[in-house]
Amino acid sequence: MLTGKMRRGIRIGEKRRVNKKGLSAVITTILIILIVLAAIAILWQVVKRFSELPVEDFSLECINFEISAVNQAENKVTVERNGGELELKEIGFVFSNLETSKTVFKESSLKALETQTFSFSENDIVPNYNLIRIYAKFIDVNGEILDCSKKGVFYEMVESRFS
Repeated sequence: MLTGKMRRGIRIGEKRRVNKKGLSAVITTILIILIVLAAIAILWQVVKRFSELPVEDFSLECINFEISAVNQAENKVTVERNGGELELKEIGFVFSNLETSKTVFKESSLKALETQTFSFSENDIVPNYNLIRIYAKFIDVNGEILDCSKKGVFYEMVESRFS
């Protein structure tokens, strides 16, 4: 008793009904996937921005030095490098007393966990110095010099500590 022509199980002229019950789960899943992808893209941009920063924050390299001995009679300072991976170019020594200070640069290839003694002439230092500040200059992978002059390590002269 078919009154109209049938095409693939649907009468011609009749509107096809779509089952919408499973559609909301599919849309929800697609939206969750899009939100996760957007979050990953945003996070990647933040990580990428930090990874592309120039290597100016090398603070840990700057403080990886220690003055292990000072001989004021012979004007010698022994420096120990505690760690770090950057290639050392030179070390700046700032000798100070209450009135003045003087800076002297000494080339060095001091590696991590090595010790080196530096000698200074009377012209290199200030008389009766009671404070020594050291800082390093490094060479980065691009061959540029990284200056730690604002992040140096200070040592105040104490008679019992140094001979």
